[in-house]
Amino acid sequence: MGVRRIAARGRDRVRGAYRKARTAASRVDLPGPLRLSVLNRVLLSRIGGGSGPVVSLTTYGMRTAWSHLAIESIARGSLRPSRLILWLDEPATFAKPPAALRRLRRRGLEIRLAENFGPHTKYYPYLESTAAIAHPLVTADDDTIYPRWWLERLVSEHERTPDQVVCYRAREIEVTGEKLAPYATWEFSERAEPSFLTFPTAVSGIIHSPAFLKILQQRGRDFRETAAAADDVWIHYTAVHHGVRIRLIDGVSRTFPLIDETQEVALWYDNLTGGGNDQQIAATYSAEDIAKIVAQAASAR
Repeated sequence: MGVRRIAARGRDRVRGAYRKARTAASRVDLPGPLRLSVLNRVLLSRIGGGSGPVVSLTTYGMRTAWSHLAIESIARGSLRPSRLILWLDEPATFAKPPAALRRLRRRGLEIRLAENFGPHTKYYPYLESTAAIAHPLVTADDDTIYPRWWLERLVSEHERTPDQVVCYRAREIEVTGEKLAPYATWEFSERAEPSFLTFPTAVSGIIHSPAFLKILQQRGRDFRETAAAADDVWIHYTAVHHGVRIRLIDGVSRTFPLIDETQEVALWYDNLTGGGNDQQIAATYSAEDIAKIVAQAASAR
């Protein structure tokens, strides 16, 4: 038997073993995180270069070790993003990412070094990295496992109302007299129609139109002055200030499965229970912005 034939048989066996491992990992009944870890080790499929929008997220500290689960869940979705970008603000981690992220990078994940903008790192470095914005941007979180239809549904809903911010989860702003009630009293929204009363929360995913991204781009780093630790506050404030309404898909606030190991350092503890959002809302919204929200609440009664 010739050397070439032996080599060809060897390649066929390797490919066959890979296909079997990939099929087994896809079908085996494992808990979500474990299944995604297995897929991360065996999949070779590309995760960028598709017809979808840009998807952007960030991670930091000990959460970095688990971020591949969120990314893998996005990568196996029914719609492939055109780009999938992970922003890191720690030079040492950027120089040597965990093995799981290196495997994803070989499949098309863009791992890029950014300045530390806190939670705004999930989207703001992208705005500074490009002069011309032609495509929507979807922001995701590093502690969530997203369903297969997640990105495709966001895009289809955006195409229905391209002039709005569209999200999977939101709070309903409560108004007391002429003021906003404390953030902790805001329940999860069930409002389907676009409204200033819909306060999007980024964890479940938000899609931003090119027009809205250009507004954020023009505002630059102003968020550092009043809402440095609350990207949700800044996104909602910017939308209200510029007359862009927010729409919750189906009027249902969805919370997708969270990665347990990431929750000890979750920022929402401080912003929700520690009053961080209230402080940043008070510093960010003008009297005119508050009046818009109050007026919408009055008309909704």
